[in-house]
Amino acid sequence: MSDYNGNNREMDHLYETESREDTLRKRTIGDVVRYVIAAIVIIGMIPLSAFVFKAYLKTDLDINPVSDLVSFIIPKDILQSGLAKLDSIGAPVDEEAMAELNADQLENVSSDPNILAETTPVSDSYFDDTLIIADGMYTGFVEEELYPAGNILTFTNFTPEGIKDANIKDPNTQVQGNVYDIISARHPKRVYIMFGYTGLAKADEEFYTGWEEAIENIRSASSQCKIVLVTAPPYFEVSTEDDSDEEPTIVDELEEKDPVMTNQVVTEFNDKLLQIARSKSVYLLETYDSLVSGDTLKEEYQDSELIINEDGLRKILDVVKKHAIPE
Repeated sequence: MSDYNGNNREMDHLYETESREDTLRKRTIGDVVRYVIAAIVIIGMIPLSAFVFKAYLKTDLDINPVSDLVSFIIPKDILQSGLAKLDSIGAPVDEEAMAELNADQLENVSSDPNILAETTPVSDSYFDDTLIIADGMYTGFVEEELYPAGNILTFTNFTPEGIKDANIKDPNTQVQGNVYDIISARHPKRVYIMFGYTGLAKADEEFYTGWEEAIENIRSASSQCKIVLVTAPPYFEVSTEDDSDEEPTIVDELEEKDPVMTNQVVTEFNDKLLQIARSKSVYLLETYDSLVSGDTLKEEYQDSELIINEDGLRKILDVVKKHAIPE
Protein backbone atom coordinates (compact mmCIF):
# COMPACT_ATOMS: atom_id res chain seq x y z
CA MET A 1 0.00 0.00 0.00
CA SER A 2 2.82 2.38 0.83
CA ASP A 3 4.48 1.55 -2.48
CA TYR A 4 1.27 2.46 -4.27
CA ASN A 5 1.01 5.80 -2.47
CA GLY A 6 4.66 6.55 -3.22
CA ASN A 7 4.18 5.80 -6.86
CA ASN A 8 1.08 7.94 -6.90
CA ARG A 9 2.95 10.92 -5.42
CA GLU A 10 5.71 10.52 -8.01
CA MET A 11 3.13 10.49 -10.78
CA ASP A 12 1.46 13.58 -9.36
CA HIS A 13 4.82 15.38 -9.21
CA LEU A 14 5.57 14.35 -12.79
CA TYR A 15 2.18 15.58 -14.01
CA GLU A 16 2.66 18.87 -12.11
CA THR A 17 6.13 19.41 -13.67
CA GLU A 18 4.85 18.64 -17.17
CA SER A 19 1.88 20.95 -16.58
CA ARG A 20 4.19 23.86 -15.59
CA GLU A 21 6.42 23.23 -18.62
CA ASP A 22 3.40 23.00 -20.87
CA THR A 23 2.00 26.25 -19.44
CA LEU A 24 5.37 28.01 -19.89
CA ARG A 25 5.67 26.67 -23.43
CA LYS A 26 2.18 27.86 -24.31
CA ARG A 27 2.86 31.24 -22.74
CA THR A 28 6.09 31.60 -24.74
CA ILE A 29 4.34 30.63 -27.94
CA GLY A 30 1.53 33.01 -27.08
CA ASP A 31 4.01 35.86 -26.57
CA VAL A 32 5.66 35.14 -29.91
CA VAL A 33 2.30 35.06 -31.68
CA ARG A 34 1.32 38.36 -30.05
CA TYR A 35 4.56 40.00 -31.15
CA VAL A 36 4.04 38.77 -34.71
CA ILE A 37 0.44 39.97 -34.75
CA ALA A 38 1.52 43.31 -33.30
CA ALA A 39 4.14 43.73 -36.00
CA ILE A 40 1.63 42.92 -38.74
CA VAL A 41 -0.95 45.31 -37.27
CA ILE A 42 1.58 48.11 -36.89
CA ILE A 43 3.05 47.70 -40.39
CA GLY A 44 -0.35 47.36 -42.03
CA MET A 45 -1.86 50.35 -40.30
CA ILE A 46 1.02 52.83 -40.49
CA PRO A 47 -0.62 55.08 -43.15
CA LEU A 48 -4.04 55.06 -41.49
CA SER A 49 -2.76 55.29 -37.92
CA ALA A 50 -0.48 58.18 -38.80
CA PHE A 51 -3.45 60.13 -40.16
CA VAL A 52 -5.70 59.26 -37.20
CA PHE A 53 -3.11 60.07 -34.54
CA LYS A 54 -2.22 63.38 -36.20
CA ALA A 55 -5.89 64.34 -36.22
CA TYR A 56 -6.24 63.22 -32.58
CA LEU A 57 -3.20 65.21 -31.46
CA LYS A 58 -4.71 68.39 -32.94
CA THR A 59 -7.83 68.05 -30.75
CA ASP A 60 -8.48 68.66 -27.07
CA LEU A 61 -10.32 65.36 -26.61
CA ASP A 62 -9.49 63.60 -23.36
CA ILE A 63 -9.85 60.03 -24.58
CA ASN A 64 -7.64 57.01 -24.81
CA PRO A 65 -6.90 56.43 -28.51
CA VAL A 66 -5.63 52.92 -27.74
CA SER A 67 -8.40 50.34 -27.32
CA ASP A 68 -8.32 47.50 -24.83
CA LEU A 69 -8.05 45.05 -27.72
CA VAL A 70 -4.93 46.77 -29.05
CA SER A 71 -3.53 46.88 -25.52
CA PHE A 72 -4.04 43.14 -25.26
CA ILE A 73 -2.60 42.26 -28.68
CA ILE A 74 0.40 44.59 -28.58
CA PRO A 75 2.88 43.79 -25.81
CA LYS A 76 3.11 46.49 -23.16
CA ASP A 77 6.73 47.46 -23.82
CA ILE A 78 6.12 48.05 -27.54
CA LEU A 79 2.91 49.96 -26.84
CA GLN A 80 4.57 52.29 -24.31
CA SER A 81 7.48 52.96 -26.66
CA GLY A 82 5.11 53.80 -29.51
CA LEU A 83 2.99 56.14 -27.40
CA ALA A 84 6.10 57.94 -26.16
CA LYS A 85 7.13 58.65 -29.76
CA LEU A 86 3.64 59.90 -30.59
CA ASP A 87 3.83 62.27 -27.63
CA SER A 88 7.06 63.68 -29.03
CA ILE A 89 5.38 64.19 -32.42
CA GLY A 90 2.67 66.25 -30.82
CA ALA A 91 5.04 68.31 -28.72
CA PRO A 92 4.83 72.09 -29.24
CA VAL A 93 7.35 73.63 -31.62
CA ASP A 94 10.10 75.70 -30.10
CA GLU A 95 9.60 78.90 -32.09
CA GLU A 96 12.84 80.41 -30.84
CA ALA A 97 14.78 77.38 -32.05
CA MET A 98 13.02 77.56 -35.41
CA ALA A 99 13.89 81.23 -35.68
CA GLU A 100 17.56 80.30 -35.63
CA LEU A 101 17.07 78.70 -39.06
CA ASN A 102 17.80 82.01 -40.71
CA ALA A 103 18.61 83.11 -44.21
CA ASP A 104 22.31 82.32 -43.80
CA GLN A 105 21.49 78.63 -43.40
CA LEU A 106 19.26 78.68 -46.49
CA GLU A 107 21.52 80.69 -48.76
CA ASN A 108 22.55 77.58 -50.71
CA VAL A 109 18.98 76.91 -51.83
CA SER A 110 18.17 78.55 -55.16
CA SER A 111 14.72 80.12 -55.31
CA ASP A 112 14.85 80.01 -59.13
CA PRO A 113 14.67 76.51 -60.64
CA ASN A 114 16.69 77.65 -63.65
CA ILE A 115 19.64 78.87 -61.56
CA LEU A 116 21.92 76.06 -60.41
CA ALA A 117 22.01 75.94 -56.61
CA GLU A 118 25.05 75.05 -54.55
CA THR A 119 25.60 71.33 -54.11
CA THR A 120 28.14 69.00 -52.60
CA PRO A 121 31.23 69.41 -54.82
CA VAL A 122 31.48 66.78 -57.53
CA SER A 123 34.69 65.03 -58.49
CA ASP A 124 36.67 65.61 -61.69
CA SER A 125 34.91 62.61 -63.23
CA TYR A 126 31.91 64.95 -63.66
CA PHE A 127 33.82 66.50 -66.57
CA ASP A 128 34.21 63.18 -68.40
CA ASP A 129 30.70 63.52 -69.86
CA THR A 130 30.66 67.32 -69.94
CA LEU A 131 31.38 69.32 -73.09
CA ILE A 132 32.19 73.02 -72.75
CA ILE A 133 31.58 75.36 -75.68
CA ALA A 134 33.43 78.55 -74.81
CA ASP A 135 34.56 82.00 -75.85
CA GLY A 136 38.20 82.21 -76.94
CA MET A 137 39.11 83.91 -73.68
CA TYR A 138 38.93 80.50 -71.97
CA THR A 139 41.76 78.87 -73.92
CA GLY A 140 43.70 78.93 -70.65
CA PHE A 141 41.69 75.90 -69.51
CA VAL A 142 43.63 73.84 -72.04
CA GLU A 143 46.91 75.77 -71.98
CA GLU A 144 47.16 75.43 -68.19
CA GLU A 145 45.88 71.83 -68.33
CA LEU A 146 42.99 72.66 -66.03
CA TYR A 147 40.35 70.87 -68.09
CA PRO A 148 40.39 67.84 -70.42
CA ALA A 149 41.46 69.21 -73.80
CA GLY A 150 39.08 66.94 -75.68
CA ASN A 151 36.05 68.18 -73.73
CA ILE A 152 36.26 71.90 -74.45
CA LEU A 153 35.81 73.73 -77.75
CA THR A 154 36.84 77.41 -77.79
CA PHE A 155 35.97 79.88 -80.53
CA THR A 156 37.55 83.20 -81.41
CA ASN A 157 34.28 84.25 -83.03
CA PHE A 158 32.02 83.11 -80.21
CA THR A 159 28.69 84.04 -81.76
CA PRO A 160 25.78 81.89 -82.91
CA GLU A 161 27.04 82.21 -86.48
CA GLY A 162 30.63 81.58 -85.45
CA ILE A 163 30.02 78.23 -83.76
CA LYS A 164 27.71 77.15 -86.57
CA ASP A 165 30.13 77.98 -89.37
CA ALA A 166 33.32 76.78 -87.67
CA ASN A 167 34.78 73.63 -89.22
CA ILE A 168 36.60 71.78 -86.46
CA LYS A 169 37.78 68.26 -85.76
CA ASP A 170 36.76 66.52 -82.57
CA PRO A 171 39.84 64.90 -81.02
CA ASN A 172 37.70 62.31 -79.27
CA THR A 173 35.51 61.04 -82.12
CA GLN A 174 37.57 62.37 -85.06
CA VAL A 175 34.34 63.85 -86.44
CA GLN A 176 34.90 66.87 -88.70
CA GLY A 177 32.21 69.55 -88.77
CA ASN A 178 30.58 72.29 -86.76
CA VAL A 179 29.78 72.17 -83.07
CA TYR A 180 26.39 70.51 -83.63
CA ASP A 181 27.94 67.70 -85.66
CA ILE A 182 30.34 67.01 -82.80
CA ILE A 183 27.57 67.03 -80.19
CA SER A 184 25.51 64.67 -82.34
CA ALA A 185 28.45 62.24 -82.53
CA ARG A 186 29.35 62.42 -78.85
CA HIS A 187 25.99 62.75 -77.07
CA PRO A 188 27.47 64.31 -73.91
CA LYS A 189 25.38 64.30 -70.73
CA ARG A 190 25.97 68.01 -70.23
CA VAL A 191 26.82 70.99 -72.46
CA TYR A 192 28.05 74.20 -70.86
CA ILE A 193 27.96 77.36 -72.99
CA MET A 194 30.58 79.61 -71.41
CA PHE A 195 30.24 83.24 -72.46
CA GLY A 196 32.99 85.82 -72.65
CA TYR A 197 32.86 89.37 -73.98
CA THR A 198 32.54 88.68 -77.71
CA GLY A 199 29.59 90.49 -79.23
CA LEU A 200 28.20 91.78 -75.95
CA ALA A 201 28.58 95.51 -76.58
CA LYS A 202 26.74 95.25 -79.89
CA ALA A 203 24.21 92.66 -78.77
CA ASP A 204 20.73 93.14 -80.22
CA GLU A 205 17.60 91.01 -80.50
CA GLU A 206 19.08 89.14 -83.44
CA PHE A 207 22.11 88.25 -81.31
CA TYR A 208 19.95 86.87 -78.50
CA THR A 209 17.60 85.08 -80.90
CA GLY A 210 20.65 83.46 -82.45
CA TRP A 211 21.67 81.99 -79.08
CA GLU A 212 18.14 80.73 -78.48
CA GLU A 213 18.34 78.95 -81.84
CA ALA A 214 21.75 77.57 -80.85
CA ILE A 215 20.16 76.00 -77.76
CA GLU A 216 17.51 74.35 -79.94
CA ASN A 217 20.21 73.11 -82.32
CA ILE A 218 22.06 71.49 -79.42
CA ARG A 219 18.83 69.80 -78.33
CA SER A 220 18.26 68.53 -81.85
CA ALA A 221 21.79 67.15 -81.95
CA SER A 222 21.45 65.39 -78.58
CA SER A 223 17.99 65.45 -77.02
CA GLN A 224 19.05 63.95 -73.68
CA CYS A 225 21.88 66.36 -72.82
CA LYS A 226 21.37 69.06 -70.20
CA ILE A 227 22.34 72.59 -71.18
CA VAL A 228 23.90 75.24 -68.93
CA LEU A 229 24.44 78.89 -69.81
CA VAL A 230 27.43 80.30 -67.92
CA THR A 231 27.41 84.03 -67.20
CA ALA A 232 30.04 86.30 -68.69
CA PRO A 233 32.76 87.37 -66.22
CA PRO A 234 33.12 90.93 -64.88
CA TYR A 235 34.81 93.30 -67.31
CA PHE A 236 37.97 95.17 -66.43
CA GLU A 237 40.04 97.90 -68.00
CA VAL A 238 43.63 97.10 -68.88
CA SER A 239 46.05 100.00 -68.75
CA THR A 240 48.69 99.51 -71.45
CA GLU A 241 51.57 101.81 -72.31
CA ASP A 242 51.80 103.21 -75.81
CA ASP A 243 54.51 101.00 -77.21
CA SER A 244 54.35 100.29 -80.92
CA ASP A 245 56.70 97.32 -80.53
CA GLU A 246 54.25 95.42 -78.27
CA GLU A 247 51.76 92.97 -79.73
CA PRO A 248 48.11 94.02 -79.16
CA THR A 249 46.42 92.14 -76.33
CA ILE A 250 43.02 90.46 -76.50
CA VAL A 251 41.59 93.42 -74.61
CA ASP A 252 43.05 95.88 -77.13
CA GLU A 253 41.45 93.99 -79.99
CA LEU A 254 38.16 93.71 -78.10
CA GLU A 255 38.01 97.44 -77.34
CA GLU A 256 38.79 98.20 -80.96
CA LYS A 257 35.81 96.10 -82.06
CA ASP A 258 33.51 97.10 -79.19
CA PRO A 259 34.61 100.58 -78.07
CA VAL A 260 31.63 100.98 -75.72
CA MET A 261 32.37 97.78 -73.79
CA THR A 262 31.81 98.28 -70.04
CA ASN A 263 30.96 96.17 -67.03
CA GLN A 264 27.39 97.44 -67.22
CA VAL A 265 27.15 95.81 -70.63
CA VAL A 266 28.19 92.53 -69.00
CA THR A 267 25.60 92.72 -66.22
CA GLU A 268 22.84 93.59 -68.69
CA PHE A 269 23.86 90.65 -70.85
CA ASN A 270 23.82 88.30 -67.86
CA ASP A 271 20.32 89.49 -66.95
CA LYS A 272 19.21 88.71 -70.48
CA LEU A 273 20.91 85.33 -70.25
CA LEU A 274 18.72 84.42 -67.28
CA GLN A 275 15.62 85.32 -69.30
CA ILE A 276 16.80 83.02 -72.08
CA ALA A 277 17.43 80.22 -69.57
CA ARG A 278 13.87 80.53 -68.32
CA SER A 279 12.27 80.74 -71.74
CA LYS A 280 14.25 77.78 -73.14
CA SER A 281 14.07 75.68 -69.93
CA VAL A 282 17.81 75.35 -69.47
CA TYR A 283 20.09 76.07 -66.52
CA LEU A 284 22.06 79.19 -65.69
CA LEU A 285 25.35 79.01 -63.80
CA GLU A 286 26.15 82.25 -61.97
CA THR A 287 29.92 82.74 -61.92
CA TYR A 288 29.92 86.55 -62.09
CA ASP A 289 29.42 87.09 -58.34
CA SER A 290 32.37 84.85 -57.50
CA LEU A 291 34.70 86.87 -59.71
CA VAL A 292 33.62 90.47 -59.15
CA SER A 293 34.97 93.13 -56.81
CA GLY A 294 33.04 96.36 -56.89
CA ASP A 295 32.20 96.65 -60.58
CA THR A 296 35.24 94.94 -62.04
CA LEU A 297 37.03 91.61 -62.17
CA LYS A 298 38.92 90.90 -58.95
CA GLU A 299 42.51 92.02 -59.28
CA GLU A 300 43.87 88.60 -58.30
CA TYR A 301 42.11 87.11 -61.35
CA GLN A 302 43.24 89.70 -63.89
CA ASP A 303 45.78 89.03 -66.61
CA SER A 304 46.42 91.57 -69.36
CA GLU A 305 47.21 88.85 -71.87
CA LEU A 306 44.64 86.17 -71.03
CA ILE A 307 41.82 88.34 -69.62
CA ILE A 308 41.40 85.86 -66.75
CA ASN A 309 44.50 84.27 -65.24
CA GLU A 310 44.95 80.71 -64.01
CA ASP A 311 43.59 81.50 -60.53
CA GLY A 312 40.46 82.95 -62.07
CA LEU A 313 39.97 79.93 -64.29
CA ARG A 314 40.41 77.63 -61.31
CA LYS A 315 37.78 79.64 -59.47
CA ILE A 316 35.33 79.20 -62.35
CA LEU A 317 35.86 75.42 -62.34
CA ASP A 318 35.40 75.41 -58.58
CA VAL A 319 32.02 77.13 -59.01
CA VAL A 320 31.07 74.58 -61.68
CA LYS A 321 31.91 71.67 -59.36
CA LYS A 322 29.97 73.21 -56.46
CA HIS A 323 26.88 73.82 -58.57
CA ALA A 324 26.45 70.50 -60.36
CA ILE A 325 23.42 69.72 -62.48
CA PRO A 326 20.85 67.61 -60.59
CA GLU A 327 20.88 64.02 -61.81
